[in-house]
Amino acid sequence: MVTVRDIMTRAYRALGVFGVTEDPDAAAADYALGAFQSMIDTWATGGMFGRLKDVTDPREIAETTRIQTTGTVTIPTEFPDYDGDANTRQPYDLSVIEVNDDNGRAVWLYDRGSWVDVLALTLNDTAPLSYRGEHGLAMCLAEMVAGPYGEGLNATDSRTAAMFKQYLALKMGSTRPDRCQEYF
Repeated sequence: MVTVRDIMTRAYRALGVFGVTEDPDAAAADYALGAFQSMIDTWATGGMFGRLKDVTDPREIAETTRIQTTGTVTIPTEFPDYDGDANTRQPYDLSVIEVNDDNGRAVWLYDRGSWVDVLALTLNDTAPLSYRGEHGLAMCLAEMVAGPYGEGLNATDSRTAAMFKQYLALKMGSTRPDRCQEYF
């Protein structure tokens, strides 16, 4: 299990902010946690995992929706599979649901078999997306936290971050629905 703390530590070490045997202090850890959550939130709401459709009826909640409603929203663990039978399927990998309800705002990412609220992470939680490339994810975080420390990534680590983001955007390692052409 790779934790958010592991990703944060790797990011700071790549920047040279902390040495190979040093661990980030509490202030640096808090800053990196906020940056990590913001990074994934930005990817989710910016379309990295698909364009979000705005809905207000909880019955319309599906992958890639943003729901604004009163009450409490329950994130579904299965969806109709629309192949003509009554079967259901699990959510598509790298799907996102944004919820704005009485409990506040949450951004849910379906990562390798479970929903993760990326805005409610702690340093000891399993890092979402880490199974897709621990180093690539850490280099993306390093780009986010580099500014205040006056540091930057080397060219190789910058390319690693760019490749990781491209991999996520293309969703090549994820099952997606087949697209069918509609004729009118």
